[in-house]
Amino acid sequence: MMRSFVFAISCLGLAACATHNPYQADSMGLDPAPPQAAHAVDYSAYPAPERQTQYQTWQWATPSIHGSLPHQSHSELELLVLERLDQQGLRPAQDASAEITVQLTIGQQQRLYQRQINPSVYYGEGIHRNRHYSRHGYSGVGIGADFPLNSESYRRTVTTFNLRLVDNQSGKGVWQGTGEVEGEQPTRQQIIEALNQALKGYQ
Repeated sequence: MMRSFVFAISCLGLAACATHNPYQADSMGLDPAPPQAAHAVDYSAYPAPERQTQYQTWQWATPSIHGSLPHQSHSELELLVLERLDQQGLRPAQDASAEITVQLTIGQQQRLYQRQINPSVYYGEGIHRNRHYSRHGYSGVGIGADFPLNSESYRRTVTTFNLRLVDNQSGKGVWQGTGEVEGEQPTRQQIIEALNQALKGYQ
C-alpha cells in the first residue's frame, strides 16, 4: 500500500513539471549609446611631445656664442660643443638642411655664501704631586670657552654655460640645459664637465 502511494506521488510530480511554465525568458535590448560615445578620443587635440632622439643634424645659430672667456677663443669653445653633441649622436649639417640650431650662452655670476664660525679657547690641565691637590696628582685647573656660533659671508664667481637647441621647422626649443663651474677662468676640463652637465638628460 505504501509503495503504491509513493509511486502515485512521483507521477504527480512529473506531471507538474510537464505543465506549461507561465514565466518565459526574454532578452531585452540595450538602450542605444549616446551620440558622443560613437567617436574615439581625438588625440590630434593633444600635441605630441618633442622627441630629441629624432634629430641627427645641427647648425650654429647666429651668433653661435653669447659671452666669452678671456683664455678661450670662440673657435675652441665651438669645438668643445661639437664634441659633446657628437657624443649625443648629433652631426653638424653639411648644408642648410640642419634639423636643429644650437647656441651657447656664457655668463658669470657673483654668488653670496655663508659659513659658520665657532671660535673656542682652551687651556690644558696641570699634573702635580702636592698634598694640596688630589691623590691622583691633578690640580683640576683648566680653562675652556665656547663662543656663540657666528657666520661670515663671502662671494664666489660662478661661470655658467647654457646650451639651447631649437627645432628649425617649428621654431620651438627642444632642449635647454645649464652647467656651471666655480671661478672666473675655468680650465678646459672644467668647461667639458659643465657642457656635459648642460646636456645631461638629453635623449
